[in-house]
Amino acid sequence: SSALAADQNIAATATSKPPLNILFFGNSLTGVNNVPSIVEQIAVAAGKVEPVVFAQILGGKQLRDHATHGGTNTIITQSLPAGERWDFAVLQEQSYTPSEVGDPMLFRTYALVLFDLVRAHSPSATCVLFENWSRNEGGWPYPPYFKIADMQADIRANTALARDDIDESVGYMRTRIAPIGSAWENNGWNGLHKADRVHATPRGSLLAGLVIFRRIYRDDTSDISAADATALLSSLGLTVDDWIELTQVADRTDELPAPLIHLWVTGNFVPGGDISIWATGAEGTTAKFWYGFGLLPNPIFTWKGYWYLQPPITGPADMGPLPSNNVGSYETTLPPAPAGPYTVYLQLLSGDRLTGFFPLHVD
Repeated sequence: SSALAADQNIAATATSKPPLNILFFGNSLTGVNNVPSIVEQIAVAAGKVEPVVFAQILGGKQLRDHATHGGTNTIITQSLPAGERWDFAVLQEQSYTPSEVGDPMLFRTYALVLFDLVRAHSPSATCVLFENWSRNEGGWPYPPYFKIADMQADIRANTALARDDIDESVGYMRTRIAPIGSAWENNGWNGLHKADRVHATPRGSLLAGLVIFRRIYRDDTSDISAADATALLSSLGLTVDDWIELTQVADRTDELPAPLIHLWVTGNFVPGGDISIWATGAEGTTAKFWYGFGLLPNPIFTWKGYWYLQPPITGPADMGPLPSNNVGSYETTLPPAPAGPYTVYLQLLSGDRLTGFFPLHVD
């Protein structure tokens, strides 16, 4: 029949599409239960062309370790046949580095550095940031720092800021967030942490894989039949009920919103030059910033934490509350000496939380 012929044509078109090439960088949060393989198997269960998946797993390491690892350029440039390129790079930071007890600025820096390495080989690749789940309460860093929801809020905010960093550098809509930790939170942390309070149970890893699949393929997961995922569920020791529950959670966890505060600088970027520091955000948002000057050869790789600015340090300068046009500005002058090159560090706060960072290179 003509309907059958049409269905066959659709099927032929689907299977003739080239597979997506997906590259993962992460540590044991990605490696335990083999999240890249889970994503691959979900794609097959969904009727997609089986993707080509590679992963570099460095146990306990940060994105900085991936960016400086001797094998990184090899996996980027030699894992695919000549002429093929990566479609997606999934970047997973060490578990608590994006939180207040870690080093969120280090995370944000090396997410961009690592993605730039991928882009050097695959200019059209899309970055997918793996939003970590919070460590469970009862172990380090609890107590006395904060509760599980506080750590997740930190991770969520800094992952959104890392997305903005990359989009500002390489072009908007080049970065997506797989909101895994937010999905875990939406599920009430129900059977997702292992007893070590850090790693994922099979349920947790399946939820991570479902969220990553959804962000890459822009496709819901709850309409994938559990019968088509039988082999995957069996390998994880999970049930149809697990599948139904977790696919529904994945589908109702949306992309993370942009941070309230956005920061940029205009002006004459020479010693003694006048610059304007701009912030945009919701009306009434209080915005403050600190700034300082660095003279190290490659200063973007040298600071750690929130307040590691080179003297002299100025701030906090108060720009807020932001007016009804949602834009605030502050005028200042770069130091006349020493001569460049150097870097101006701008750190923007909303309330007490760091929400923006701008390294401005001055020649």
